[in-house]
Amino acid sequence: MAARNPRSELYVVRVTFDAPLGFVFRWCTDFSPADPGLEGDDGCQRKVLSKGSREVLYEDLEESPVGGWLWSRWKVTLQPPDRWHGESIGSTREWSVNYRLAAVSPTRTELTLKGRRWSARLTGKGPTHRQVQANLEGNWDLFKQALEKDFRNSKGSAPPVRSRTRRVR
Repeated sequence: MAARNPRSELYVVRVTFDAPLGFVFRWCTDFSPADPGLEGDDGCQRKVLSKGSREVLYEDLEESPVGGWLWSRWKVTLQPPDRWHGESIGSTREWSVNYRLAAVSPTRTELTLKGRRWSARLTGKGPTHRQVQANLEGNWDLFKQALEKDFRNSKGSAPPVRSRTRRVR
């Protein structure tokens, strides 16, 4: 494996959900092959390789707009009831991300995502920090909509079943 690019960039996203902490944790850590559809990404294929009570391993594969394939592998360590950590390697970048939930009230939960991203040394000029941050925030806006819809439809029952609702861009 090639050495990690020494330059990383920090990303922080905060989002508050109108759903209790337990529901939010289960929904956010219920990884599925349909998850890329939540972002409106029909071209991404996700394969969940293993899914346990403390660890999830999955890979994403999508066609690159400039030819070839973009690949990534995520190892997610679950730390119930309120956090998880993801490490990713891939063809164009690496990530290390911490997710932490906090109950704002019995029916509201705040998620704080703090992650570092490293671009692969062999790739050309990638997206800017601002573009990656905007993409993360946009994706979490979509996740918020889907999560809250699923919570309303579930009437607060557990475990959640994701609707995998897609938003047309």
